[in-house]
Amino acid sequence: MGNATSLSMMPVAGDALIDRFGDETVNVVCCTLGAEWGSFYRIGTGQRPFGYRTHGVPTEFGAAYAREDMQHLDPLHPFRMVPRRQRFLTMGDTRADNPARHRAFTSFLHSYGAQDAAEMIFSYRGKAVAGLSLAWTRRKPERRATVEIGQSLQGYIEFNLGALWPDAGMQGGEPGNVEGIFTSREREVLDVVCRGFTNEQDR
Repeated sequence: MGNATSLSMMPVAGDALIDRFGDETVNVVCCTLGAEWGSFYRIGTGQRPFGYRTHGVPTEFGAAYAREDMQHLDPLHPFRMVPRRQRFLTMGDTRADNPARHRAFTSFLHSYGAQDAAEMIFSYRGKAVAGLSLAWTRRKPERRATVEIGQSLQGYIEFNLGALWPDAGMQGGEPGNVEGIFTSREREVLDVVCRGFTNEQDR
């Protein structure tokens, strides 16, 4: 399935650069913040994530997220963060906004062993182009330190991504014009596959 996805997506040279950047970024951020799971992604039409580069995320978690349509409960989903121009948030930051949704998504995280989560959004020329999801499984991190370091990392990563984005030939579009090639259902399946396979499994 990994090979079939690669062929159908037909990645261009720019995709390879962004993928490499994503791999390095997710590894550095997870190491720095002590997160066990991480997923770097690009942001497409309607703030829809695609092109996942994952670290430590269990296959069953990604599959359950898609199967149970958790994006509608996820308080850290890009379609909630991007319109508000939020750049780095922890689960704790979202509690007051909608307590019921916060409790429901926290329960989902806990059912797969995740204790806490956070999200980063990266923009280029005022447009959100990528993001990074994080989750902690061993223990819940100290919030103040996580926010301070996370905000610093977000700015640094965004700066470096801005230097790379024009060279990669990416203007916020999806690889191989996926939006036009596949139906909405086919794109959902591709997203599940992308979430389900870690980089280590693909190699």
